[in-house]
Amino acid sequence: MKRLLLCTYFFTLIFSCSTSDDVQENNLELNFYGLTVGNSYTYKFYKYNSDTEDYDETLIVQNVIIEDTEEVSGQQYFKIKTTTSGVDGFNLFYLQNGEEIDYLREVDGTLINDNNDVLFVNNEFSEHLVNSDNTSLNLYRKTIEEPVIINSNTGSFNCIEMQNYIVTEDGTTLDGVSKIHYSEGVGLVQQTCVYASSSTPVMIKKINSYNIQN
Repeated sequence: MKRLLLCTYFFTLIFSCSTSDDVQENNLELNFYGLTVGNSYTYKFYKYNSDTEDYDETLIVQNVIIEDTEEVSGQQYFKIKTTTSGVDGFNLFYLQNGEEIDYLREVDGTLINDNNDVLFVNNEFSEHLVNSDNTSLNLYRKTIEEPVIINSNTGSFNCIEMQNYIVTEDGTTLDGVSKIHYSEGVGLVQQTCVYASSSTPVMIKKINSYNIQN
């Protein structure tokens, strides 16, 4: 079996994000995800060191700012610019230096992009099949009902956790669980990247600083 890499938002080599066919109504007043023009965030990346069994800070940094709102296909989205620096060769999040623009909105507790891909769900706690390779591996997602505390350089956050994991055709759940954490009114706090065969994250993206508009 290939050494499959499971990261938040996508399953490398096999899976892409699921698409929500029933998300239609838009409401820019909802703000669990910190979607406010002017909000900005800095994230740092940490790589697992098997010798120390701890995480080493890398040189990779992402600066994120919510620049504006923009209409896409008749719906209002928040325009988000992410500037990545410090990438030097291969990294487990498949990052590249430079700027990237994303368009996101919240609909009834669900965070989606302009392709209608579901990125996070904060209020529905049952298991959902995200995608399948139609042979032996199925990607599932599940939001955990019990909040978790995530500690960072900029403080501690009470977060909702969504998990992505693989179930084989015989019903076996693989050890690797990719996790993403959002804090209400703040936004993304942490993402993890794991190999499907291991429970230890190999890389972590974590908030380092942020500025929220009142």
